[in-house]
Amino acid sequence: MRLKERIAKLFSRSEGIRITFLENDDGLASSRRSLLAGNLLSGMFSSLISGVFLTSLILSMMQDSPTVKQNSFLGSVTMISLASGLAQIVAPLIMERFPRRKKLLLILRGIYHLLNIVLLGVIPILPVDLDVRLWFFLGVHLIASLIVQISSAAFSVWHVSDLPNRTRASYFSIVNMLSPMITSLLATGASFFLDHMKDGGNGYLGLLILRGVALIFAGLEIVAFTGIKEPEYAPSPKRSIVGMLTLPFRTPRYLLTVSLTLIYSFGANFTGQYFTAYLLEDVGLSYALISGITLTSIPIYFIAYPVWTRIIGRISWLRTLALATTLYLTPYLFNAFTTSDRWYFYPISAISAYVFAPGITLVFANLPYMNLPEANQTSYIAFYSTVGNVAGFVSSLAAKAFVTATTGNDIGFFGAAFQNRQFLNFIPCVTLLLTALISLLIDAFQKKKENGGSAEPKGA
Repeated sequence: MRLKERIAKLFSRSEGIRITFLENDDGLASSRRSLLAGNLLSGMFSSLISGVFLTSLILSMMQDSPTVKQNSFLGSVTMISLASGLAQIVAPLIMERFPRRKKLLLILRGIYHLLNIVLLGVIPILPVDLDVRLWFFLGVHLIASLIVQISSAAFSVWHVSDLPNRTRASYFSIVNMLSPMITSLLATGASFFLDHMKDGGNGYLGLLILRGVALIFAGLEIVAFTGIKEPEYAPSPKRSIVGMLTLPFRTPRYLLTVSLTLIYSFGANFTGQYFTAYLLEDVGLSYALISGITLTSIPIYFIAYPVWTRIIGRISWLRTLALATTLYLTPYLFNAFTTSDRWYFYPISAISAYVFAPGITLVFANLPYMNLPEANQTSYIAFYSTVGNVAGFVSSLAAKAFVTATTGNDIGFFGAAFQNRQFLNFIPCVTLLLTALISLLIDAFQKKKENGGSAEPKGA
């Protein structure tokens, strides 16, 4: 039996995989396979250039700068990423002018990779003053972020088209099991490699090599996206920016789902890259240890995602979100109490996050498509993403102001003293509790409104 046939036979034993990727009743199985490959490759190149590796690139460029300047610049990078989300407001005005958008989206994706992977990587060695390099870095980062935001809503519409309700939960569950496993292995191997290069005095060269590998994955991602079948877009009336901003307010049920991302995004973006820098500089953890801990996510996710998928089917999407966000207080509390003497709190935090995060991830993956009207889908999804980015931007602005104002001062809380980058972890605890409460209120409101009608299946 050929390898391809053996893989198909293995996959066919899982009903979710069979329905989503093998059966072709709707003619979109091949498109979903391409979508899966593209999403996995996106995670692969991102794992080599973002997170701890992006922080390391910035710190290597600013190694002789004072800590307060490093913190300020890290905050600026985070703020730009989130502020660029405002561009999604104008995305429908651009994208809906094109009856076919696939070629444009792929060109924009290619430009993004060249800016984000190649150009950002070489800025630290440009023969100009540090301040000039910093401004150039922010400018390139801003342009790359704008490209992503303008095209992201149009990419999301493909998810709606290629993932009908009967395949959506299975697809997101499979993606969120496979992607962390692959990216964890990549990030861990990359971290050991970078530690080795850093010990030999070649840390920056190691970062450049990782970006070279990331560029290969980025090219394969574009190839995978070419295999996605572009949907037939529902006709949408021409609207102004004001019209698109007010459109969701005429759809109260969709507006309720947007309120969840508003609250959650504020807390989720509050720590930014500050806590990563704190782990590297103050706690003294190595790249290999931080990334190596992620390997534990592989067996945990293979158990956790199916469990959370079943929970969604039994108690509904929103009640699952309330449960998961409440439990997710645990990793933030352990992070807050992590010090150089209690460094082992971080592995405990990470493992607990791997157990509880799938419940949040699955619900938020589906949240933009809940109660989504047939027409103007690009506008609705752009509005949803913009609200999340605005909340994240305000959050990062507040976090930067807080860290800048408190650098060098300990903060007394609950009878203990916290470094300012530790203390940031308490803010998401508040927003997680608010998210849980609002999820339960919306769920109760929707059930009350549907009472007497044909209720939607819990796991739909």
